Amino acid sequence: MAVRVEYTSCSCNRNPQSLDWGCNNIVAYGACNAVVLYDPEADSGAGAVTHTLVNHSAKVNCVRWIRRKNGAETALLSTSVDKTVTIWTKQDDRFIPATRLVGHEDAVTTADALYSAPASSDLITVASAGGDFSIRIWEVDAEFTARCVQEINLKGNFAMDIRMCFLPSTCVPMLAYGGNDMMVHCYYKDPTAGFVKCHTLYGHEDWVRGITFKECADDSVFVASCSQDSVIRIWKISPCRDDKTVNSNGTPGEIKLRGSTFTATLNESSQAFDVELETVLSGHEGWVYSVHWCPATSRGEDGGERHSLLSASMDKTVVVWEPDSSTGLWLDKARFGDIGGNTLGFLGAVFGPDGNRILAHGFQGSFHMWKRPESDRDNLWQTSVTPGGHFDKVGDIAWSAGGEYLLSCSSDQTTRLHAPWIMPQGSKSWKEIARPQVHGHDLACIASTGRLQFVSGAEEKVLRAFEGTRNFIDNFKRLCGANLLEDCSIKELAEGASVPSLGLSNKAVYESDLTRDTGDTERHPKNQFPEFYFTPVILTEPPTEEDLLQNTLWTEARKLYGHGYELFALTSSRDGKLIASACKASTQQHAAIILWNTATWKQVGELVFHNLTITQMEFSPDDRHLLSVSRDRSWCIHKIDISGNIFVRVAFADKKTAIHQRIIWSCTWSHDGLYFATASRDKKVVVWGWKAEGSSETNLGPIESKGQLSVEDSATAVSFAPSFAGGDRYLIAIGLERGSIHLYHWSLQSGWTLYETLQQSYPLLCSNL
Repeated sequence: MAVRVEYTSCSCNRNPQSLDWGCNNIVAYGACNAVVLYDPEADSGAGAVTHTLVNHSAKVNCVRWIRRKNGAETALLSTSVDKTVTIWTKQDDRFIPATRLVGHEDAVTTADALYSAPASSDLITVASAGGDFSIRIWEVDAEFTARCVQEINLKGNFAMDIRMCFLPSTCVPMLAYGGNDMMVHCYYKDPTAGFVKCHTLYGHEDWVRGITFKECADDSVFVASCSQDSVIRIWKISPCRDDKTVNSNGTPGEIKLRGSTFTATLNESSQAFDVELETVLSGHEGWVYSVHWCPATSRGEDGGERHSLLSASMDKTVVVWEPDSSTGLWLDKARFGDIGGNTLGFLGAVFGPDGNRILAHGFQGSFHMWKRPESDRDNLWQTSVTPGGHFDKVGDIAWSAGGEYLLSCSSDQTTRLHAPWIMPQGSKSWKEIARPQVHGHDLACIASTGRLQFVSGAEEKVLRAFEGTRNFIDNFKRLCGANLLEDCSIKELAEGASVPSLGLSNKAVYESDLTRDTGDTERHPKNQFPEFYFTPVILTEPPTEEDLLQNTLWTEARKLYGHGYELFALTSSRDGKLIASACKASTQQHAAIILWNTATWKQVGELVFHNLTITQMEFSPDDRHLLSVSRDRSWCIHKIDISGNIFVRVAFADKKTAIHQRIIWSCTWSHDGLYFATASRDKKVVVWGWKAEGSSETNLGPIESKGQLSVEDSATAVSFAPSFAGGDRYLIAIGLERGSIHLYHWSLQSGWTLYETLQQSYPLLCSNL
């Protein structure tokens, strides 16, 4: 039995420099503490996350490929709030941490690197900037031994972005950074003094947020910078020509700004360079966070070199800028973005290596991709499938009753539905297919009660039940090849759902609402806002971020009141007829489990035992018993008879008999109901089972310990596989606080046997399996 990653879902960190697309056609981005590698051509062209690289202990701020003059990249760097820089290098088909740069006294916000000689890969020069008001220069040799060779004191200023390239027509490294002093500062590497300041570029009226270099065919370099003043500036740096003269007459009608020069000391001589302001681009209405040059250079109608610059702004637009072939004026060639909605603009955007694809990431971690046919550069750009996922802590996951899809809820206040997309050629690729709930509170728990129904709980103390919509059923069948209808008729379901502007509940939208004549022209102006934002869509590929936000919501069917504090744990019976919920608690009264009948949505029972918050619950496979574990280091089993509303506590373990000495985080039943397991912060996993015969005078009742396992870290999640792993052996997955997952075989006769360890499965703790 082989173990492999089928699907990884994660969004991009909220930093402008946390996304990069290399010439190797691999997208690298920061997600929490990890660096994620996404291959757009994986899964038969659908794209998939292929690697999750973990070496940081805090959030990743910046991810960049280390560019080669010729050829694809084989190394990248990442910076983090943990005050370090990690350089990753390719080894076989994976990336490993080659070296770690330690020296900054605060979070490292941005960095860049280049090979010290354009045609050499032996020595890498790295420039990193941090919150300690400094830039550090590092040299990394072929064995990836790193040393800090220089520290540049910024005298209380921040470097918001830093970039490196070579001075035109030389092999001399150059760096530029933009900061909160509204200027772009340029340095070059002096043969004896290290990096020395050579020039300052003025003009911006607010913080400079992004910088990018582009080497041109005429031995010049373009420097583009963007700022919070909504303006982009492009400078051109080129070597001074010996025969350069000033034409006083100039070209008729030409207006040219006066440039400036600086001199750089090379190995045996000095070289003067011209700096001219190429253009000022003013087309955004909000802060511009990033600029990126297209790596692929094309030719214009006149045969000259044509450059493309990409910018991303908080005004919800991404713009492609190109100089006009006839006038030379820089114009917006294409403009993308969002109209309306509750998104908050773009933090970054990058070109693909061929220049025919654009990938942008938003303030809430979402991805947006556009592509155009290679045969026609002037054709319209079209949306494309992207990676995606939650941008905050995932609180809970739950499979649908039939296993067709997986539900997840998060502190990012959304519930997301993941399923395998069946492409026209027959291959499968897991994607986010719908976003049934977009809420106003952090979501903590979720349970599926049917193929078209689930219940979720949040910090608002209220349980909410949701039902699928007709539009979702049609699209799910088209994308995933599964018909989710059970006993209910599709005519009984709403067409879609929409969240009111000032509400938290998903309101049903019926077909009659879509065809109703609103008569906006006769309404008062203040009442001319739309009643709902849902639009039926016919999807042939996974939905874009815009459709996920507005057109894949499910209808809220019921609110369930009864808890006094924020919801924390939720589970459903295997037949979906009963759900059990629990909230945060510090007393026995509030730690009670409430049982709900999903047919009537009424309370049918209240189970009181635990004294502190219940961390997890699970029904036995035959739905006759409910197992619960708590922060008070105890577990409890209640016998459930819903037909007669009989709920009896049959066994429990308190602080003295539970074996665990710390909080119990997780519990799980075996598929045959003979055993259950508990996992605790005390680094122990215990398997419990029914006694062969008779009972005990202790509170354990008919339950006894069948086996204990000590693990290397706090055990935060545990789960039995749904079938035997061979013979009478059970397969148990154990998630640890540091993010790794351990798979064990267990049987009553042979005990525990380690089967496989999935190292660094998560950058932080594994909370559910």
